[in-house]
Amino acid sequence: MNKIKKITKALVGIGTMALILIMPLVVNAATSSMGGQVSNTTTTTKTGFEGAVLVIKNAINVVLPIIISLGVLYFVWGVFQYVRTDDSSKQAEARSYIIWSIIFITVMVSVWGLVNIITTTFNLDSKTVPPPPPIPEYSS
Repeated sequence: MNKIKKITKALVGIGTMALILIMPLVVNAATSSMGGQVSNTTTTTKTGFEGAVLVIKNAINVVLPIIISLGVLYFVWGVFQYVRTDDSSKQAEARSYIIWSIIFITVMVSVWGLVNIITTTFNLDSKTVPPPPPIPEYSS
C-alpha cells in the first residue's frame, strides 16, 4: 500500500511539472490565434514622461511573466510540501509558502495591471501621434 502511495505521488508530481512546462506554450498559442499582440515591445520612440513610461512598461512586460512563473512554482512547491508531510510544524511552514506566494502573485499582477492602466488611460502606448492644435491667428 505504501508503494502505491509513493507511485501516485510521483505521477502527480510529474504530471504537474509537465503541465507547468506546457502551459506557457498553450497561453502563447491562444494569444496568437486570437489575433492578440504577440510581441511585448512597442516600436515607437517617445521622449520625456511618455518615453519613461513606455520603457518601464516594456521592461515589466518582459520580466513580469518570468517572475510570476517563479511565484507559481513557489506556490506549487508549498502545496507539495503541505501534502507530502504529516508533521504539523512542516505543514505550517508549507502553509506560509502558499500564503506568501499568493500575496506575491497578487502584487505582481496588480503592478502589471496598474502600468497597463496608466499607459492606456493617458494614451501613451499608441503608435500614432495626434496632430498639434492649430495656432490661432492674430488679426488687427
